Amino acid sequence: MDPVKFKRAEKSLLARLLRSPCRISFVVVVLITLASGALLPKEYIVVGALAGFPIVVVGRIAAWKQMRALS
Repeated sequence: MDPVKFKRAEKSLLARLLRSPCRISFVVVVLITLASGALLPKEYIVVGALAGFPIVVVGRIAAWKQMRALS
């Protein structure tokens, strides 16, 4: 059987964040966290803040790629 090959959508938010400097991803996470604190009821603030976790992972991947590109 052939392995399934996934293609990344080039215009998705996560793909754009992977191509941008890693600090942009971390700014987006801070904005999501601040927005969840301001807009959600108290009992859902943590859930809203955790919505930024996938973007933290993308930021770490982007930072790793940028660090490796420098050497």
